[in-house]
Amino acid sequence: MKKNWEQTVEGSLMFSTDLEDKILVIVSTDFAASVGGNNSTYKAFLLDARDGKVIHEKVIYEGNNDYLTVAEFVVSKNRKTFSLIARETSAKRNFIVAADANGSLWAARKMANNASAIRKFSVSAYDSHLATIDKVFPVLPDGDFIGAAKTINGDLYVAVSEEKKGITIAKFEAGKEEVSAMVLEPFGLSSGLQGQGSLNLITDTHRNNTAYLTGGFTNGPEYTYILNKYDFGTNKEVSFRKSFRKADLKTLEKSFVPLNKQFSRLDLGSVSGLNLLSVAFPADGYLIALSDVRYLPGTPGSKIPPTYTANGILVYNLDSNFVVKSASAIPRAYGNVTRPSFRSDLRDNSWYLFASDEWKAKFAVAKINASSGKIEDLKMIAPEKVGKGHVPDLAEMTITDSQLFLPVKDPKPSLGYKLKYDVHMYRLDWEK
Repeated sequence: MKKNWEQTVEGSLMFSTDLEDKILVIVSTDFAASVGGNNSTYKAFLLDARDGKVIHEKVIYEGNNDYLTVAEFVVSKNRKTFSLIARETSAKRNFIVAADANGSLWAARKMANNASAIRKFSVSAYDSHLATIDKVFPVLPDGDFIGAAKTINGDLYVAVSEEKKGITIAKFEAGKEEVSAMVLEPFGLSSGLQGQGSLNLITDTHRNNTAYLTGGFTNGPEYTYILNKYDFGTNKEVSFRKSFRKADLKTLEKSFVPLNKQFSRLDLGSVSGLNLLSVAFPADGYLIALSDVRYLPGTPGSKIPPTYTANGILVYNLDSNFVVKSASAIPRAYGNVTRPSFRSDLRDNSWYLFASDEWKAKFAVAKINASSGKIEDLKMIAPEKVGKGHVPDLAEMTITDSQLFLPVKDPKPSLGYKLKYDVHMYRLDWEK
């Protein structure tokens, strides 16, 4: 853990990764929490991995700083190029929120609606020297924005939702601005998703011509989770749909057989809170992890801060046609002012799930056979010398073949709802 070098770049960190034999760091040039966070001017730095010296720096995007821009960065599979998917929304950075509860609710709804409306959309690609390879402005279908993703050959997929019509997934071939193919999910299938559930568009690292729509919706006491696969090469669609009622989760909890004493009780929470944690793409199928993760806002005028809860995890093992091969559950119980964290890692035909559990920076680690879906190992990890409210930041954990490098957040008292942390770094060895 000896420090080899240190480098400082000015700005608000947005993204960092390795790019070819260099380190890429992207920042926004200004940050102001009172007017919507990051501005819309992004600067990239290339660092020499050996000594940390700045090799090159360049402003790669200049948007309208009066409006919120949502940026996503995608690195190519060979790690020689990267792309910026930039969506300028209709949400203004200087939006003023009313102080009372009704005003706050109205403001939240208005912000959400504005954030899904698109003012400008662009996709830019850069090489490992920050030179622009191409920049296109895809002409999107009408509707509220759901998501955008790229496949390994550079094709772009965009999903939008239009009331009384449904959900449109459009394919743009690499470097093109016009739609090459579209799929429409009719309103009858997606009506419950409008304003009630959350949708995401994803792709994987193995297949071209393929996009996935994932999300859930409620219909009275029933909650349905969907994972739809769209193969634009064969024009085929397959769907995994799983519906739950409260009694279904209770039945699963009662039938649970503990793998060891550390995980003796399963609580799956509420059906309406089930969300996708992760999807894995082994060569012969799919693995899905679902869990009830909730945000509980603080009451205006009270000293009670917002809190988060997270419950047990459901794991489904599907074949290539989305037929369920097996299902299992992993116990977890979490409640803290800090967001619970999660991480998954697919390696050597095993899917590892890391999930924050309770306080004192504890986290569960499950080893799942990627072919059978069987939970082969389950244990609780508790880093040494941590405090009651410390939380592992699993999403930012670095995983190597032999070790885990884990940041642990140590919350500090502060005014209002703003949270401050000290961060402690831990190095953990994989057990052989």
